[in-house]
Amino acid sequence: MPDGRDAQSGSTGHGSFMHHVPDGSGRRASHAARASCPLGYLPVRTLMVSLNLTQPRRSGLHWGIVWGLWILLLVSVPVTSAPQVAAFLGENTVNPLALIPLAGIALLWFIPYFVGEGRVPSISVPFLAFIALAILSGLAAAALPIYPLKGQDMISREVRAFVTIAISLGFYWSATVIPSTDRDLTASLRAIYLGGILMLTWSTVQAWVYLSGRPGVPLWLTNLHHVLSSRDPLANRVTGFAYEPSWLGDQLVIFYLPLWLGSVLRRFSVFTRARGILSVELMLLGWGMGILLLTRSRISLLSLLLVGLVIYSVGAWRAAGWLISKAAGRIRAFQTERWRRGLRALFEAIALCVLVAAIGGGVLVAGKVDRRLRHLLTLPDLISEIRHYYPGVVGYEVANRLAFAERVIYWADGFRVFEQYPILGVGPGNAGFFFEQSLPDYGRGLTEIVSILRPLNPTFPNVKNLWVRLLAETGVGGFSAFVVWLGLLALAGWRVWRNGSPTRQVIGLAGLLALLAQVGEGFSLDSFALPQLWVILGLLTAAVWRRS
Repeated sequence: MPDGRDAQSGSTGHGSFMHHVPDGSGRRASHAARASCPLGYLPVRTLMVSLNLTQPRRSGLHWGIVWGLWILLLVSVPVTSAPQVAAFLGENTVNPLALIPLAGIALLWFIPYFVGEGRVPSISVPFLAFIALAILSGLAAAALPIYPLKGQDMISREVRAFVTIAISLGFYWSATVIPSTDRDLTASLRAIYLGGILMLTWSTVQAWVYLSGRPGVPLWLTNLHHVLSSRDPLANRVTGFAYEPSWLGDQLVIFYLPLWLGSVLRRFSVFTRARGILSVELMLLGWGMGILLLTRSRISLLSLLLVGLVIYSVGAWRAAGWLISKAAGRIRAFQTERWRRGLRALFEAIALCVLVAAIGGGVLVAGKVDRRLRHLLTLPDLISEIRHYYPGVVGYEVANRLAFAERVIYWADGFRVFEQYPILGVGPGNAGFFFEQSLPDYGRGLTEIVSILRPLNPTFPNVKNLWVRLLAETGVGGFSAFVVWLGLLALAGWRVWRNGSPTRQVIGLAGLLALLAQVGEGFSLDSFALPQLWVILGLLTAAVWRRS
């Protein structure tokens, strides 16, 4: 049953997990630890100890295996289309390698947990309510006029959708219940960073080939890439271990960059006790930003821009307060409310001008680098021209000139489905059945849309927008429950960021940044099976729920 009480998190710290004891007792303690944990004799255990990823709170073979699977899950997050998983799940493009350790965790940990402890954090209740409403929407969809399309029927689509929801719940619940102490969370962050380093290293190899100017992709790079991805690497964009560049961009802005940025802003590192600006996380942050630029994922860059705007606004507000307090202490006139308001207004005006100049410079650079964004340089003239020649479809035509008209058509189509069935929606996975009847007329002239409408094309229509998909498939009830859950997590992240231990402060701040980025990323990715979002939200829940 839901329980909002905090559990004791044990001792804090992020260095070595072995407490200091005298020599003789230390040797006896070490032998006793090995005797109680058979996993200690395995080479995997030796590797985990060397990387400081062990977790000694519990002993025994069972817990050692569960913790090892958890570490493997975190390290494998960047691999989203693993051939090893595709061999079991079919030709679906979303085949995260993390599903393999997740299956082991589900068998070895979830059942004993619910039979024994069985506690659920109260902050997760809206998410469980969302799942319940999604099930209700799926049952109610049986009364809707849904007919087979492209070889798929309502039952197969709903089963597939509920499987992805179950996967998301598995990732979220693993991150919520397995790490409970500061040591658990610190070791988990180290494992995440290890996976991030592997991802950045392979992305750098791809970038080296991409920037070398060689035509095509070398055969050796393609063969190596196929070990962990079912898709060929691209010649002009970095994909990492992901299926496509936008998925790699999503991993960076939702998962890795928020954690590294949170560590830098809190001046805390999971690799050393020294606190300062210079750290491993700072190096990873710069490295990750460079790789993000080479993905050329517009939605990820816009999501990062949104996070940057919020950080800049908060920083400017705090800097204005600091400046006013300093001025009031030295200049008597600034002790009056009128002068204080005037100084704040002046500072905010300067900050706004700097922001506008920075955005303008960014648009100029983007227009030179990416031809798809070049029209942003003449957007006012473009809108005037479109109003003259296309008076009824200005928004669609602007999107077409910026090379994302198809996405806007998908979004508009999904929203029209929601307008028809606003209460419960059409059931998870079923929005595509209404695609043709809800399609805006402008979309029938776009090549990609025309291709999807062809009967022989097996591609099932997709909304390609998490927020619109939630509205269309679960109605206002499911959408509201999901958004309320994210809002509660944001408040919880703020709480633990302000009042938690250093490790939990990093996770709280990273959770806030990830939720901000998800606002933008939700306009591109709508799959529930990718692990990065659910892991960061689960760690945030664990940091708040089990805070001592």
